[in-house]
Amino acid sequence: MEKIKMLVFDIDGTLIPRGSTEIEPSAKEAINICREKGLKVLVATGRCYYFIQPDVINHFNSDYYVTINGQCLINKDKKIVKKYTLQEAYMQRMTDLCVKHNVAIGYKFDTAIVTYNDYPHYLETYVGGIPHPDILFDGDQTKDYHLKNGLPMGGFLIGDEANLDQVQQGMPELDWVVAYPRAREAFSHGINKSSTIEYVLHELGLTWDNVMSFGDADNDVEMISKAKIGVALGNGSASAKNHADYVTTDCGDNGIYNALKHFDLI
Repeated sequence: MEKIKMLVFDIDGTLIPRGSTEIEPSAKEAINICREKGLKVLVATGRCYYFIQPDVINHFNSDYYVTINGQCLINKDKKIVKKYTLQEAYMQRMTDLCVKHNVAIGYKFDTAIVTYNDYPHYLETYVGGIPHPDILFDGDQTKDYHLKNGLPMGGFLIGDEANLDQVQQGMPELDWVVAYPRAREAFSHGINKSSTIEYVLHELGLTWDNVMSFGDADNDVEMISKAKIGVALGNGSASAKNHADYVTTDCGDNGIYNALKHFDLI
């Protein structure tokens, strides 16, 4: 394992069991050992930086954070290094489709998620009904946040599967991933976690041959496939497991620790 110089981790279902807000304790222990050995650590998540759990920020202090499924790269100073935005025409058409098909949508901007349809449903589903007034806004009525603050980097949609299908079929120009049942994300075509990880690798003088990636969902498939060692969590999707070099135990059952132990990195 001498070639492995960087560990890349998804968050939800990988570092943190779903329903929790803290990194699985054995994962912290294992990652600390790896860092002491000089390995770099990178977070690659579907979350916006401002929605990343504090335990991840405080524990990792990573040089970079690949966020919004690769649409935004943040450095350790919380500055945007690179971002990819939706075309305004796509945004407007997707908003119209969401209104027509009764789908809640929140757009992911630099510093906040702003809904353009069905804020109450979005609030209840996305954050359990708990207001986040600094980072989650109701823009349903005016739908003009992008005119003053720039275009968003993606849309997060919530609704019945049949209605989500209607919106997705009407937006073939975008790339889509399933976030969880009755929730999907839409982004600019061709940009994902792996493409932005490649930018970081280039900046650090590394290649995929130096990477061990960990993930659990379909949006992790590319980074699992490209890494020298791709690890899927036992609780992961069928696609993540099919593309992995190794399937470890569940996130909440010492999955990361067991994988790093299996490959003699700890």
